[in-house]
Amino acid sequence: LALLCFFSLVPLIGVVVFRWVGSQKLAVPVTEADFLGFEFFGVLAYFTHLLGCLLLAAASVVAICFWYESRWVNLGRALLAWLPSGGLVGWYLIHSGTGGSQVGSRWFHTTIGWVFSSRVLEVIEEEGIALSRQIEGPLSLGAFPMGWCLVVFFLILFYVTLAQIIWTKEESKHLAPWPMLAMFLLTTLAYFLGPENLNLEQGGYLKQRFAVLIPLFLGLLLREPTQVMLRWGLLLLLLLSYAMMTANVWQYFAEQNRELLEFTAGQEALGTGRTLFVMQPGTTKAATSDPLLHAANHYCADGGKVNLDNYQAITKHFPVCFVPGRQRGSGAFARYLHRDGVDAILVWDLPDPSRQPAFRDFTLVFSQHRLKVFLRLGP
Repeated sequence: LALLCFFSLVPLIGVVVFRWVGSQKLAVPVTEADFLGFEFFGVLAYFTHLLGCLLLAAASVVAICFWYESRWVNLGRALLAWLPSGGLVGWYLIHSGTGGSQVGSRWFHTTIGWVFSSRVLEVIEEEGIALSRQIEGPLSLGAFPMGWCLVVFFLILFYVTLAQIIWTKEESKHLAPWPMLAMFLLTTLAYFLGPENLNLEQGGYLKQRFAVLIPLFLGLLLREPTQVMLRWGLLLLLLLSYAMMTANVWQYFAEQNRELLEFTAGQEALGTGRTLFVMQPGTTKAATSDPLLHAANHYCADGGKVNLDNYQAITKHFPVCFVPGRQRGSGAFARYLHRDGVDAILVWDLPDPSRQPAFRDFTLVFSQHRLKVFLRLGP
């Protein structure tokens, strides 16, 4: 109900504030429709992902600064339109504890520490290699060479843009590319200088998200060819790349679904009312996706079971929490301090731990390929 009231009040607030700011005629004004669009898209982007909301706000501000006349009036209207989503962002940062976690000061001191040191070139090289892996990861999935087709596509666009800059003398009628250049520089700086995560339990994979945006904004700086045949050829190459990408994604998800079926094969053996401890290797698929990263939650979707590896239970913005006496844990069971509260252990793709002293009160009830499920012995 509160969310419905919020969405209902957004248009009314928008119209009132828009009239209050002023309605003088501008060469390219931010209209009331633009104002309401900023409001709605800002709120929708917030509920999609916080980073998407911030990027959309930055892109709108940059576009107004470069594309609009009377930019200060238009910029004021845009900033007022972003107030509802900005309020939501502020509420999240305060409620989740990120605002008071000193993540900004830690990031600043860490970044300054390597930027103004002898390691700066080494760190930039490491980040550049990681960036290439992040971009190459999704493009190299499957058997079809979609990544190479996109490389050829962007190389052709690059040379077309270069030729148009050198040979075209008349002034272009298209909008200036400076906003795209500004967003490209912002995302690149955010990738190289920004943190990997806001804290250990939330706001993670920030660099991976920026890595996808860098080639996107770089591609938007390029120009389409004026020759009809070349344009049609590039369109066909792009459609071919899209078809190969779709086939690669289908193939990749089919493989991941087979792994997920193997991972969740022991659900019936677990029973009900269990407290589950998970032992599995760290993810090696940061450049793509890893469906096994939180797959243990499938075991605890019903039956009164608790997954001690559920990170959502120790954050403030998820509606789940551990009951008193339980604490999050995963990895090496011998180092877990609350072993007495555990009555089930899931082991995935690790050597058999049954001879470890910490497993003396557990018995193996399910074993299949890389999966093992242990239950605590009865009294």
